[in-house]
Amino acid sequence: MSLPGTKIDRLDHHGLDQALALNRSLRGRLAHRGDIPLVNLYLRDDGPGYCLHSPLRGHR
Repeated sequence: MSLPGTKIDRLDHHGLDQALALNRSLRGRLAHRGDIPLVNLYLRDDGPGYCLHSPLRGHR
């Protein structure tokens, strides 16, 4: 038995099912909260000094 917040050494099917159930239960919870700013994940654009995509785009 491990304590909450400790690292997972091995993820089994039961643990994955629990993680996916937690994810499903939280889906959309903040969707209508206009007071919480959106977070830019920099998935397509360069981040501020990190997560730079343009060097990869320009590389041949």
